[in-house]
Amino acid sequence: MFGEVVKNINGLGGPLMEAVIKTKILLVEDSASDAAIIRHGLGVDDFIILEATTLAQALPLINEVDLLIVDLTLPDSFPETTISELTRKRRKPMLIITGTADPEVAYAAGRSGVLGGYLVKPVAKEQLLVSVAWALGLYRRLEDRFKMAKGILNGEYDEVS
Repeated sequence: MFGEVVKNINGLGGPLMEAVIKTKILLVEDSASDAAIIRHGLGVDDFIILEATTLAQALPLINEVDLLIVDLTLPDSFPETTISELTRKRRKPMLIITGTADPEVAYAAGRSGVLGGYLVKPVAKEQLLVSVAWALGLYRRLEDRFKMAKGILNGEYDEVS
């Protein structure tokens, strides 16, 4: 299913689809039913999904994954604390899925460096998959540009085309 969605995204597919398949995702969600819906939406065959139900459980796992999918209403943390702790520990794409459409929290997430998106539950399967593909693709493009800029500064390139 995920491959079909990625192929239908204008300008994406091919190498991006191959890079996304078997991506490790950390799902931080305290509601068992919401976690099950998100797991089903992602497709168990397309991703390796690690799970945490609290911020304390998530923090030791974030260096093992490529993408974070986070609910902001966790039992051991306020939304702003969850965002700041996860972005402070690691700069990787984070997709926020929450039941609260709070523009201030969405703004704070963007300001803190959340690279991925802010979705309000309920989230359609296609919207979830497109958001995951976009977040991973954007992060990888930015990572490649950073490596190139670093190479230019270090004199690894004679000229830029």
